[in-house]
Amino acid sequence: MALEPNHEENNDLSGFKYAWYKKAEYQINIKSYLTLGTGKANQTEIEQDWTIIPGEYNHIAVESSAQRYIQSDGQMQAFYEILEKINKATEVVELSLNTDKSINEVTNKDEILRKWEEIKKDLHFFELVKESYKTFIQSTIKSLII
Repeated sequence: MALEPNHEENNDLSGFKYAWYKKAEYQINIKSYLTLGTGKANQTEIEQDWTIIPGEYNHIAVESSAQRYIQSDGQMQAFYEILEKINKATEVVELSLNTDKSINEVTNKDEILRKWEEIKKDLHFFELVKESYKTFIQSTIKSLII
């Protein structure tokens, strides 16, 4: 199983315009492919709303909605449920920005880590239920740590 970037789409975000002092809403659309050997085994398309909320000078909060599945494989539903639990830790991300508006640091990382610890307890149940979930959860956790 390999994840490959979609080279057909422009992934350059340098043109993404925002103002730290102004509330804004964006709709994010993400397509992902799971490949098996040389073919596409699965394609998923999700939408998510992001709200950018201004804070003190050069601080913003990004609130994300639950993901809406536009296209998904029914066989992957259990994995989608696990991903939804994992995403709960970062529903709100508070950022400190550099003067060029790039990200300086995540200022609510302690809160995110606390939520993550609670979510890991729930995920342990999934690991006990099915061995394939355990493998998926462990590989997801490793990718989040890196």
